[in-house]
Amino acid sequence: MRKHDRKRWQPFTSYLKWGFGLLVVCLFLGSIVIGELTFAGPRLDLENRVPLGSGRERTIRQLRFAVATMYSPANIFLQHRKIVEHLAELLEMDGVLIIRSDYENTRLDLQQADVDAALVCPGIYALLYSDPRVEILAMPELLSDVTYRCDIIVSAKSPYYHLTDLEGDRFAYTDRESATGFVLPRAMLRQLGYTPDSFFSQTMLTGSHDLSVRAVTNGYADGAAVSSMVLRSLYRQQPRLESQLRIVASSATFAAPPVLVPASLSPSLKRKLQQALLTMHETPHGQQLLADFGIARFLLPEARAYEPMVKVYRDAGLLVPNVPAQ
Repeated sequence: MRKHDRKRWQPFTSYLKWGFGLLVVCLFLGSIVIGELTFAGPRLDLENRVPLGSGRERTIRQLRFAVATMYSPANIFLQHRKIVEHLAELLEMDGVLIIRSDYENTRLDLQQADVDAALVCPGIYALLYSDPRVEILAMPELLSDVTYRCDIIVSAKSPYYHLTDLEGDRFAYTDRESATGFVLPRAMLRQLGYTPDSFFSQTMLTGSHDLSVRAVTNGYADGAAVSSMVLRSLYRQQPRLESQLRIVASSATFAAPPVLVPASLSPSLKRKLQQALLTMHETPHGQQLLADFGIARFLLPEARAYEPMVKVYRDAGLLVPNVPAQ
């Protein structure tokens, strides 16, 4: 449809907006319910902890490990539980996988020391960069063929070949605190001279990158902003998916998702957990767990590596907290 033809129909879109938004929400919630029914482990509750029973008697304390919803909750449970179980076993603790409903609550869990550690989007770290209540524990070194960036995807059957082709169409973001799923695509539009809030006719927040991909493949969105790491993982799981999508634009590359801990975490646990992460790649099992996510190994943290992401967030007008330690 030509641009001027599309504009003739724009008055009618206001009547469809609320109904379409409700449909997307229902699909998102439905995907979680369907995912829960397939779990072999305990039922997943987004706002509670999921014990990953080790078979041992309960230890003095649990390893409370959170994962931001870069994937949908069902996929996080199925994929990340193995890493949490592995780390907990190395530490002789009971692993507890914590999945919150959005990035903000994962960030708050770290700030309030309600978790021991969290694997988060670099955007969350950008928001916490000046907050003394949170520290970076380890950062991933990616496999040689893996990068961390924002990819703008469309259906391979669509007429879109550039980001600007999506003007006036429907677009899927993931979460307002997501780097690749929200902040970077909007920065890309500003660099092209567009105003993000008025560029698309309709936008939606899916909650995770894999659900944004699904929104495009199912025709609920014309385009989406997703993490290149998640997209690579989905291609490996679903080989046919790559032929169904087209990448029309990509951001610069940035440092990959880090592991953060509350600054108040006991020095002993902090040291043991860091050592477990840094040596994880030294066993075939640990190496395979990391490779499944495109990670070669974990390295000692370099906060400076995330400064380019912090700059993106500052340029976007997002506040970077500087909260005194309690």
